[in-house]
Amino acid sequence: MMSRLTRLVLYLNGAQLLFAGVSLIFLPSWFFATFAPFEPFNRHFMGDAGTFALPWGLAFLLVARDPAKHFTLFSLATLASALHALNHLLGDILIERLPLTTSLTDNVSIWLFTLPLIVVYGWQWRQTRRA
Repeated sequence: MMSRLTRLVLYLNGAQLLFAGVSLIFLPSWFFATFAPFEPFNRHFMGDAGTFALPWGLAFLLVARDPAKHFTLFSLATLASALHALNHLLGDILIERLPLTTSLTDNVSIWLFTLPLIVVYGWQWRQTRRA
């Protein structure tokens, strides 16, 4: 059961990052207006973000095929996602001075992908240690 859930979470994270990567590279103005209206708009920076998101999405799809076999890549991809979520949280609170509740609601899509990922990663980590 947990193996199926792990794979589902990995496939969803992979698809989301592939979508973001392609959108950031080929439709940066649309992505900016729809998902990330952080002024000022910078097409070059959006493209750079896309070139990082795209391979991470592919990495998640690879890991989903066999999480135990690709555990190191699973670890790195999970760390990247967790750092991304933490960046939003700390940036909102420490720099923007937003309340925690505002930060969490403004970034709900990030947390909806990251928290389940961390949970299934922890489960896989325990399985790997037992083997």
